[in-house]
Amino acid sequence: GSGNTWARMLLEYGSGRFTGSTYDDIDLMRLMPGEGRDDSSVIAVKTHVYPREFMPRVQPTGVMFLVRHPFNALWAEFQRRKSGGHASALEQMPAS
Repeated sequence: GSGNTWARMLLEYGSGRFTGSTYDDIDLMRLMPGEGRDDSSVIAVKTHVYPREFMPRVQPTGVMFLVRHPFNALWAEFQRRKSGGHASALEQMPAS
């Protein structure tokens, strides 16, 4: 993990708006209602799509590039797989 799910959660809690994604992660949809949206209804969109394919379609006003130390990213990915996915960890968060 690069931490993009946590970054999205921080954006959502901080802004009061949903974040979207070019993916349809069913596990995240029940926790993050903007999952699967990639239009102006969301404050940010997670994607790994090549910019030349994605950006002309949505015409973003900015880009956020999230980078982590490779060891930390590998450890997070190991933990995600061991725990059953990123959504299982998010479900354990207390409601605000």
